Amino acid sequence: MIQYFERFLKSMNYCVEAKHNDNCLKVVEELKDKLSSLDFYESKNQIDYCFSLGGDGTLLRSISKYYTKSPIFVGINLGNLGFLCSFNKDNMYDCLDKEKTKIQELRLIEASLNNETVVALNEIRIESLFGKCLDIKVLIDGKEFSSLKCDGICISSSIGSTGLNKTLGGSVVTLDNEIIQIIEKLPVNNRKYKALNNSLILPASSSVELLIPSSYLFMLCFDSNFKKVKAFTPIKIKLSDTKVKLLVNKEFNHLEKIKEAFL
Repeated sequence: MIQYFERFLKSMNYCVEAKHNDNCLKVVEELKDKLSSLDFYESKNQIDYCFSLGGDGTLLRSISKYYTKSPIFVGINLGNLGFLCSFNKDNMYDCLDKEKTKIQELRLIEASLNNETVVALNEIRIESLFGKCLDIKVLIDGKEFSSLKCDGICISSSIGSTGLNKTLGGSVVTLDNEIIQIIEKLPVNNRKYKALNNSLILPASSSVELLIPSSYLFMLCFDSNFKKVKAFTPIKIKLSDTKVKLLVNKEFNHLEKIKEAFL
């Protein structure tokens, strides 16, 4: 932990990602002035810190854009809930005080297909195109688990359990539990197609493979990113070995954030 704070004090390269509205852009200028006075240097290449101003969506986009550069991400909430953004406009300069902060490491979730790997922090999703149901065969750790007919499927990490997973009726999981969670989206349930109608929680070591023999395109979504995929493309999903570092307020408590948001 100490080495990260030493890095924070000695290295001065940073970038800023922000929501494009007047309020956020004004705060961005204030933050840049403060960082400049502390001899921080803005950079798009070598990045030690990525300041994300907006909400969780902005932070997810920042992570997707810069995670390969291994910066420390700093989420400053200028939106609504901000599950992962433990700083706000009133206390944002606390992120520069090592006595008030800590590093939280968050494990990404990844999907491999066609010799390509995509990553997300919250979830990997399969979405139907053109309003047609998908036939999805689900394998867990190499063994067939179920055959579904549904509008899509969401596979989330514990971090993403409060996102679309919860909207679909999945379980909320605290960050100290590393898991993979699977839930169907609008499943068909009859004698031919059986749906679990609940989320399935698997240990972090599990892998999930999706086989979709439908004869049309579908959408692979990874957080706020997406790509069209041809049918018959196997997709293997698991928790990644890659972790991102998030600077958080020492007083930040995920369980309290869940209580504040939903209870």
